[in-house]
Amino acid sequence: MFSQIYTIAAFNIVNVDFITSAISKWFGLEITSEGVSPRMQAMGFETTNTIMNLGIVFIFILISCSALFLQLLLKLFSWINCKYQESIKRLEQKLANKLYWNFFIRLFIETYIDQAFV
Repeated sequence: MFSQIYTIAAFNIVNVDFITSAISKWFGLEITSEGVSPRMQAMGFETTNTIMNLGIVFIFILISCSALFLQLLLKLFSWINCKYQESIKRLEQKLANKLYWNFFIRLFIETYIDQAFV
């Protein structure tokens, strides 16, 4: 029952192992089962690799970083005088409003809960 609660709390409904393993290999991180405690194995973790353990939460972190980078680019482009300057400013402001209020607080709390269950 505890593992089912963890699956729901960690949003592990969608299997993203192929994406996280590719990212781990790209960063040069090993995917090994050495040092995995029986408690972690009972929760479904087969590795000590944090990227693999976070799963879909790590994908959300990557998407969040991409959104921050996009917002920064839009902020820089909004300083350039052109006929689209007002549209770019509005788009940048909408993105900033979505990102900077509670989004990152919720993301980090979810990540903490994910690891605290383990």
